[in-house]
Order: sequence, then C-alpha cells, then structure tokens
Amino acid sequence: MAGDVASAYRNTYTHSAYVHMFAGFTTEDNTIIIDMSAAFGWTGSAGTYSVLGGAVAFNHGSTGSGPRPRGFYNYHWVGGHINVASSTVTQCEDAERSLRFALTTVMGPSAVNDRKFTAWSTQQKVLGLIFDTTAGTVAMPTKEVVKARSLIAHAFHSQALSRSEFRSLLGSLRHVATCVRPAQAFV
Repeated sequence: MAGDVASAYRNTYTHSAYVHMFAGFTTEDNTIIIDMSAAFGWTGSAGTYSVLGGAVAFNHGSTGSGPRPRGFYNYHWVGGHINVASSTVTQCEDAERSLRFALTTVMGPSAVNDRKFTAWSTQQKVLGLIFDTTAGTVAMPTKEVVKARSLIAHAFHSQALSRSEFRSLLGSLRHVATCVRPAQAFV
C-alpha cells in the first residue's frame, strides 16, 4: 500500500525573511537559479518536506499492533510512504490506519490524500520501480533500463559534460542507485 499527502505542506510556512532563498545566483556558472517549487504552492525546500515525511514515517514506524508490536515497516521518499505488511489477521488494515493517523498527527486533518492511497497488492509500482513481494524482486521497467543505458552511453562517449548535464545524469539514474546498492555512493 502506498499513501501520499494532500495539501498538508501548506502548514510549513516560509518566513518572509527567507523568501529570497527561492532564488539565487552562482558566479562560477554565471547562472540565476529559481526554485520553481514556489510556483506550485510549495512553501519550503524539498528538505523541509523530507523532514516532515520523516516525522510521519517515524510516528508510523513506531506504532505497533498485536501481531507486530515493534512497529510497521514503511519506506518514505519526501512525502510518499510505502507500507510492507504480511496479510495476516488485520495487519494490512492496522498499517493503513497507522499511516493515516501519523499523517493527520504530524500535518493536520486535511493531510490524507485518498486518491493517492493504493490498494494492498503483492506487486506495486513505486517510484518508477516494480516491487513484487511474492517473487521477492525489485525491477526497473525495461523502458527505464533502455533510457539509463542510453544516458550512460551518451555521457561515456562525450568529450566533456557540463556540471548541469552531469547533475541531470545523476538525477536520472536514481533508479539504478535504488536497485544496485554500490551505486548509491555515486548518486
């Protein structure tokens, strides 16, 4: 099961003294940077959302139930939360209830986005990866593998890469780092 927040981040206000942090200038690249998250109603940095997501994950992961007294396993990425639970007794329902409670506790009563909650399944596509708990596998879709190979080949055969091209390449390969643990040191 996966869940996400709705408009809860509107509660993470940016103080007027820090609004200037949505834009900046780097002299070495002679570039102006504008954080477009402000245009989408985000009121803080991705780090702010990650901290709040971490608070939800901690609250949810610390909540136990009868068959699982040490808490639920959940993975979070910024504002998205992934639950893994065995389908015994009321384990799945307890995990979902705990996540909804944690979201509401940390971010308020309108934090739960029901449209983003997926049904329980042994196979889920999460963060662009296909998780199959029956087979015990995590796989990248073929389309993503082809794209990653193409990006790497282009970078390998280039005479030079700009800093922005390099950063874009690393961002595009986050799926590889998720699947291949040794690659995490490079991303």
